[in-house]
Amino acid sequence: MMYDLKIILFFLFFTFLSYGQDKKDLYSWFDKEVGVHSSSIFEGETYKKKHIPVKNSHPFYKNNQFYKGDIVYDGESFFDLDLKYDLHDQEIIVRLKDKNGTHLPIKIFKDKIQYLTIDGAKFINFKKGNSKENDNFLGLYEIIYDSKRVKLLVGHNKSISERLDRGKMFAKYVNDEEKYFIFYKGKYNEVKSKRDLRRIFPEKEKVVEKYYATYKKLRKDNKSLFWVKLIEALDQN
Repeated sequence: MMYDLKIILFFLFFTFLSYGQDKKDLYSWFDKEVGVHSSSIFEGETYKKKHIPVKNSHPFYKNNQFYKGDIVYDGESFFDLDLKYDLHDQEIIVRLKDKNGTHLPIKIFKDKIQYLTIDGAKFINFKKGNSKENDNFLGLYEIIYDSKRVKLLVGHNKSISERLDRGKMFAKYVNDEEKYFIFYKGKYNEVKSKRDLRRIFPEKEKVVEKYYATYKKLRKDNKSLFWVKLIEALDQN
């Protein structure tokens, strides 16, 4: 029941973003006029890099820059913020202006995040106490397929390898294996293989087998797109 309520609220939020542009513009104007420094989102900590990254390496979602996004934080909605997602430390960084107009990267409190978007990508935050069915299903997940019947979510993460060079410790960030979850018939299920899909969609076994046989190369080259197209095929057949 907790999962059902959470996913309903999640999609109500993104429906609001899609169809409530006038209200969104009004809130954005309010944030600029009043200043987000007067709100709860400014209660976080200043973000500081813990490691020196090697060239062309970074811990963030997409790349090493801020993207425009919206967020529901501690029950409040904020729009058109500058956001970064640190995949190694699993932190959200917001670039805000203080009262003096200085830009500050703020690491906001993760347990207060409910939903957010980054450059159009949609995320939901699952917290402790809301995931009794699967203790592994915690943290931020991007929703990459969305229909009335089924939804596909992916969890991103980066690991780190360090090396000492001239007295300084440098870090190389590497994308970890992504975690995929399917929301179907009111439940979340982690999916890793055909066996998992046959368990979730027992009536679609032939569709699964045909898809795996047809898209072997896609599965190797672009796993995320492989899963999106597979769920789309299952959703339509």
